[in-house]
Amino acid sequence: MSSESQHSEGGARSGQSEHGDDAIVEKKLVLFDEDGRPVGDKSADFSSSLGEISRAHAPIVFQRWKEVPDQKKDLIWELISKEFVVTGTTQALVLKKANEYWRKYKSKLRKIHDKFRTDEERKRNCPGCVRQEDWERFVDNESMEAAKLRRVKGKISREAAKARHRSGRKGSARLAHDMKKKNPNTLVTRTLVYVALHTNDDGTCPTEEHRDEVESIKEIAAKDPSSTLLDLDHDPVARVYGPDSKGRVRGMGSGVTKRGLDASAPAKYQLKKQKEKESALVGEVENLKVLYQKMQEDVNIMKSAQGSNAQFSPDSSHLNHHGPAPDGFPSELSSVSCKLYSMRRVHVASGRAILGEEGNQEIIQTYDVVLDLVLVPTAQSTHMETLGEEEIGGIIEWPKAFTVFNC
Repeated sequence: MSSESQHSEGGARSGQSEHGDDAIVEKKLVLFDEDGRPVGDKSADFSSSLGEISRAHAPIVFQRWKEVPDQKKDLIWELISKEFVVTGTTQALVLKKANEYWRKYKSKLRKIHDKFRTDEERKRNCPGCVRQEDWERFVDNESMEAAKLRRVKGKISREAAKARHRSGRKGSARLAHDMKKKNPNTLVTRTLVYVALHTNDDGTCPTEEHRDEVESIKEIAAKDPSSTLLDLDHDPVARVYGPDSKGRVRGMGSGVTKRGLDASAPAKYQLKKQKEKESALVGEVENLKVLYQKMQEDVNIMKSAQGSNAQFSPDSSHLNHHGPAPDGFPSELSSVSCKLYSMRRVHVASGRAILGEEGNQEIIQTYDVVLDLVLVPTAQSTHMETLGEEEIGGIIEWPKAFTVFNC
């Protein structure tokens, strides 16, 4: 997206379709975390677009975001909604981020403002991306005592901040998302994110004055890993720094406050339960797919076995190794040598199938087989748990589909 159109008020965004506002533009899908912050591959595009829209439509003539007219804020929301699918967040959260980009933009303009000694010089040196009348009002606002006092307080706060993170534009939300994506089976806690934010890739802390605190957090987590699962007032970060104030939460990034987390906790719990149910359903479906595939394989094996049995059916003239039925069976029955196969088409045993009972039942699913030889003792049996537990010479039942007669 082009940055040519960065006027402080009004104007169309650059890159607009030549067919006008009515042109159909495919929206980009961006992911949002549970706090409504953009994460994933399109999050950088979303942030860049929101920053540009905020600079273009939130006038710099206002000193505070709450002074920006609702009409301008609604327009920002409308424009970003046309470009991205924003169902995973809310207008309030997006505008809070727009406020952040708007303030950063004004901070950059102050650096230009501070290059000159007098307001007259400043007004004569208007940046090319800002309207002259807006720039003059901006200079007048910065000359007020209240504005000067805010800048002094801000400078003192920044200098006092030891824990400067090293995530760059990524921020804590995207970092946490990347950590979850890399290790989906590992719970990403506030402590893990905080340490990652404030250490180099080799685990060292980039700021010497902050090193002791980071090492203390790592030491507590190493000695008691379960401590990282505690709430925000008792986890390793809180034990080193103390509980967070209501206005911010260390390691959670801008826009996340304790009050906001407390207020959204019930909704997040419900969302978590819903996701767990959906995950369980997905798991059940996958298990059913695996089971169905196995059943299909078994059916194919059974069909193959039945096809193999066709030429060795009891009525076949190719049958040999006939003999009388063993004691205890009617004299009109006979026995035929056969091989017994598992469902995986492995020859697991040999024996003699008792034939002649077909007329007594419409469908014979199994044969009574005199077990003569066990080749795979661990193979599953129909009586005992394994064939190795069966008695040689004893009678077992074996599926007809997995019985092949010797020729």
